[in-house]
Amino acid sequence: MRRGADRVEWTTGDVDYLIASAGEMPLVEIARTLRRSRSAVYSKAHELGLSVRCYVSTMEWCDQCATKRTELDADGRCPVCRLRAQLDAAEQRVADALEALPPDVREQYAASEALRYSRATIPPRPTLAGLEPYERHRAEDRHARAVEAAEAANLQRRVDAAKTRLKRIREKTGANPRKRPRG
Repeated sequence: MRRGADRVEWTTGDVDYLIASAGEMPLVEIARTLRRSRSAVYSKAHELGLSVRCYVSTMEWCDQCATKRTELDADGRCPVCRLRAQLDAAEQRVADALEALPPDVREQYAASEALRYSRATIPPRPTLAGLEPYERHRAEDRHARAVEAAEAANLQRRVDAAKTRLKRIREKTGANPRKRPRG
C-alpha cells in the first residue's frame, strides 16, 4: 500500500464474490471487478485458503456441430465435421453402387453386410467431485479432447468400412474404376 492511501476494507460481498470466482475466472478479471490490485486479491484469497489458478482452454468453437473442438480448418470445420461429410459421401457412393446390383445379389449382399458391425468407443466421464475449479476445468477439457478423438476414430472406422463395402460391391459387378480391364 502506498503512503497516504486509504485502505479499503473487504466487505462480505467482496469476500463472497472472491470465494465464488476464485479458480473460475482469471485473477485479473476478479481484481478489475472488485476494483482492487491483483496483489490485494491474491493476498485475501491466500488468507481465505483459496486458489486463484484459472484453467483457460485452448479449444475453439465449431459452428457446424456447435461443439468446442481442438482445431478448425480454414472453413471453420472441425475434424469430426470433415469426417461426417466424408462418411456421407462414401455412403452415397455405396448406395449408388448397390443400385447397379441385380435384386437377388443385392438381397444376398444386404444379408451378409447385416452381420458385420464395429463397436463405438466412448471415453468414461471423469469424476469431478472434490476437485478444485482449476483441476475440474482441466479434467473437463481433457475429457472433451478424448471424446473428440473417439468420435473421429469411430467416424474414420465407418468411412473405412464404407470404402470396403464399395470395393466389395464393385468386385461383384466388375465395375471397379481403379482397375483397368484386361484385354
